[in-house]
Amino acid sequence: MKTILYLNHDFFAYDRAIAKELEKRGYQVLFRKFVRTAGFLDRRLCKKKGIPARQYASECMQKAILKELEKKKVKVDVVLVTSGQALTEETMQRLHEMYPKACFLWNLWDGKKEIGTFSQLSPYFNHLISFDKLEAKQCGFHYMSDFYLQEYPAKEKKYDYCFVATNTEPRYRILQEMLAKANTENVFVYLKETPDQRLIPSLKRLFSGEEKRLAERKIFYNSLEYDTMLEVFASSKCIIDIAHPGQTGLSMRPFEAMAVQSKLVTTNPEIKNYDFYNPNNIFVVQPDEIQMPGRDFLDGAYEAIPEEIYKKYSVESWCDQLQELFS
Repeated sequence: MKTILYLNHDFFAYDRAIAKELEKRGYQVLFRKFVRTAGFLDRRLCKKKGIPARQYASECMQKAILKELEKKKVKVDVVLVTSGQALTEETMQRLHEMYPKACFLWNLWDGKKEIGTFSQLSPYFNHLISFDKLEAKQCGFHYMSDFYLQEYPAKEKKYDYCFVATNTEPRYRILQEMLAKANTENVFVYLKETPDQRLIPSLKRLFSGEEKRLAERKIFYNSLEYDTMLEVFASSKCIIDIAHPGQTGLSMRPFEAMAVQSKLVTTNPEIKNYDFYNPNNIFVVQPDEIQMPGRDFLDGAYEAIPEEIYKKYSVESWCDQLQELFS
């Protein structure tokens, strides 16, 4: 039985679904989160080191993981990393010293240009996995699209549109213009902010009235639980997907949309090059000239995707491809 050291950011339910699927296949999975929110003590100590608190907290987590592995003398056959920007060269060097015969795989998660440490970390991996079909071809990465986690029963559609994502200024601006042109108020919006979660700033936000102002704009500090998010998606006629500027790879949203049998409005034109693209289910918006679909698209029936294509984008299929890289 092979042992997989899975170093991750704990992205919602995605990483855990991969770990669970690998365990079902008989692998021992050491699931280790290598980042954490910086606390008060981290901030005090990192000032002396002159580095960001989040980086310092991540380095502490990595040292703790290495210490644990060394103490337990764990034999590792595969090292799988999701995202990984916060990993240090020191950590990667030590892992190679500990497991010289292991296969190292990096699931980039973001585009190469978004990863500031790419040039330092990439030489430590046997395989680089990209969700971006164009980037994978240009850079010689192994292409593996994103995926859906589970099949979800179709629900009664009580919202016309829904949007759940991390809040950024460009994304918020595009969303507001899209909703203004959608000609409906029957929408669900949940924007996740990423400020410091410490108690004192939270109290300041509460007493200053900022919490109320943000709530009115559908901006929150806590992530929406994945099961709750999926329920919202399944209860929406159409899911809105706003790609990062310049992003060509597909995010999780198109795959989640197919899993819950909801339509999709996206700003990513590359979706037209995928085998599941159906203009009756997917509407592409130009961010610089936004035109939203009419009621005929919104109210029309969702057209089921052929089973062989649908299964191709499951987490099980994703793990099949991953397994081929280290078997």
